[in-house]
Amino acid sequence: MIWDAALGLPESSTDKVRTVIAASPRRGRPSNWEGRAAEVLDAAARTLNAEGLTNTSLDSVARSLRITKSALYYYFGSKEDLVFKCYLRSCQLACEAVEDALRQPGTGRERLAYYIRRLISPSNPPIAFVGEIEFLEAGHRDELRVLVHRHHQALVDLLKSGAADGSLSVLNSNLLVYALKGAMNWIPVWLKPGGTLSLEVIADAFVDLFFSGLSPLDRKADRAHLVPVSFSSPPLASLFDREQQSSQRRELLIRQSSEFFNRNGFDNCTLDDIARGLDVSRSALYHYVSSKEELLYASIVRSLKNTEVVVNTIVSEGGDGLTRIIRTICSAAELHAGPAGPIANYTSLKSLSLDHAREVQVRSKNIQSHLASFFDLGVEDGSIRPVNVRIARLALLGSINRLNKWWPQAVPADTSDVSDNLIHLFVDGLSPRRG
Repeated sequence: MIWDAALGLPESSTDKVRTVIAASPRRGRPSNWEGRAAEVLDAAARTLNAEGLTNTSLDSVARSLRITKSALYYYFGSKEDLVFKCYLRSCQLACEAVEDALRQPGTGRERLAYYIRRLISPSNPPIAFVGEIEFLEAGHRDELRVLVHRHHQALVDLLKSGAADGSLSVLNSNLLVYALKGAMNWIPVWLKPGGTLSLEVIADAFVDLFFSGLSPLDRKADRAHLVPVSFSSPPLASLFDREQQSSQRRELLIRQSSEFFNRNGFDNCTLDDIARGLDVSRSALYHYVSSKEELLYASIVRSLKNTEVVVNTIVSEGGDGLTRIIRTICSAAELHAGPAGPIANYTSLKSLSLDHAREVQVRSKNIQSHLASFFDLGVEDGSIRPVNVRIARLALLGSINRLNKWWPQAVPADTSDVSDNLIHLFVDGLSPRRG
């Protein structure tokens, strides 16, 4: 079902769940069919979030429900069908939340707070992380993109209404919406079922962070003197140094592959598809890598290596906690769009071999520990006001890690504009400042 203006607005999340399930062309259903199909969707969403698209199969979902694979086919005909229905439910719930918020009385700030709490609510069914729309067949992709656009535009309208009534401080509403969505869409990636964090605590922390920012409320962060960690293009290889030339060709191939994976996903392509997409011969590609997994691993390691340079440089050059966070934001934007970019799609981590995944996890955790230390230092030195630093850090990581899904391919914005809006959201906050 594609949402169209002529269809009106949804009544409730329960109705939307039923809409998703009713689209499955099964006949002769028993009276409890919809309820059981909803349980399958719940299990599939949890499996997708925990295991990733590559490792999610009808077998794994069936095992989580303690039913047979053949029983699962009674509800959904294929993995593609099941993933589509999970993504569709997530997109419909997001659209419903923002449409519902726009109907509420009050200021734009109050409606945005309503939207955040509405979407991050324990009353919702499990929400699948919508990570690889490209995996789906063309008609399903188009249907989801209609919903994604509708949700995005409604959020833009919500921010503009807050700017108009003076309750929100907005730089670029379009870029701010991408930053907001990145942080909120990342929740299913890091939130563990049965963990110590409740959705109510997360919603409260997001509302506080997005409105008040990290810096103390009586001042606006001074960042005019701060510069990102920059990367220069490597010198051209000597015509007489074949080893150096080969290394640079491999580096270019890995960079182009990162862009390809970010744009097309991992599961819906082969090495032959990648070769065609990069306009290189199959033999040239196989000269540098032996498998699609190895190419993904090389792309992620390249991104990790450059990110390690960023955080290590920021640590060595010092500064208070907030200064380090601001430089991290600026440097992430510079890294993604500059010669050392793009930032790899870390949601593909679960597609790696076990040994590769373990290595990447160790290096990724080290980077995250540095970022966590920036937040802890900021609270200690007073450059950051008291916030839930764990949730604030994860929200920032979500916005940064999702840059590769929309910028610059969908939104041709300058690096400074992207970093300024990220800093505005996470450091200054959307509530107008007194200072």
